Amino acid sequence: MTKRKPLQGTSNIIRFNWPYYVLSMVVTAAFAVLWSISVGPLAWAALIIVVLVVGLTLISLLVSFYVYDLSNLTR
Repeated sequence: MTKRKPLQGTSNIIRFNWPYYVLSMVVTAAFAVLWSISVGPLAWAALIIVVLVVGLTLISLLVSFYVYDLSNLTR
């Protein structure tokens, strides 16, 4: 049985799904710019979208890290 490298599972997920992570970064950047130049409710809506996109992306990666790198699933 071969030993897996550290973060191999998470890096595989990022490697296979890189277009979605690029899209996530583009959406985050676009709404961050919108947030910085807006005022009022539009600024708050842009900020909420930024927080949601970043949060969901990080949660997805953290769950993947736990399942594929920390658990005994792949052993």
